[in-house]
Amino acid sequence: MSTVIDIKTGKAAPWAALQLAAYSLLNSFEVGFDKEQHIYKSNGIVIPSVTQILLAEHFIDDTWFTEWAMNKGSHVHKAIHYDILDCLDEETLDDEIRPYLAAFRKFMKESGFKVERSEVPGINTTYGYAGTPDLVGCFPAPTSARRFALELNKEGKYKLIPYTDPQDFAVFLAAIATYKWKANHRR
Repeated sequence: MSTVIDIKTGKAAPWAALQLAAYSLLNSFEVGFDKEQHIYKSNGIVIPSVTQILLAEHFIDDTWFTEWAMNKGSHVHKAIHYDILDCLDEETLDDEIRPYLAAFRKFMKESGFKVERSEVPGINTTYGYAGTPDLVGCFPAPTSARRFALELNKEGKYKLIPYTDPQDFAVFLAAIATYKWKANHRR
C-alpha cells in the first residue's frame, strides 16, 4: 500500500490531515491539469480541487497565503521534484531554497523512502475531486501511518508528521458533499 507525503515549507496546519486523506483516495491519474490556472479537467468538465474544497468549506486559513510564501513553496516543490527526477540544475537554485532541499535530501537518506510518483495530478472518480500529491511511495519498513506531512525548514532540518485518524476521511468526504450540495443548490 502506498504512502502519501505532502511537503510543507512551514508548520503543517491541522487541515493537512484532510488534504492527505483526500490525496490517498485518488483512484485515477487520467486527469488534465492546467498549471497556470490551477484547474483540473476530466472529459472537458472542470473538477474541483482538494484545496478549493477545503478553502470553500473554511478548513484552510489562507491568512498566510502571501505571494512570497506561495512562490517559495512552489520553488521548493519544483526543486524537490527535479531532484527526484535527477535533473536538478543546482546552479539555478536561489540560496533561500537550498536549506529546504538539504532537509528533503536528509529525510530521503535517513528514511529510505522510495518515490513512486512525484507531483502527478490525480482524480477520485467516485467523489469527483482532483489533486496533486507531492510524493507517493513507500518506506522500506512497515509503518502504521500511510499519510504524512513533511515539514522542511530554513535551517535544513525536517520533521515527519504522521496522520492516522480514520475520521479524516469522513470529514473530507463530508466537506466535498457540502461543497457539491452548495454548488447544486445556490440560486
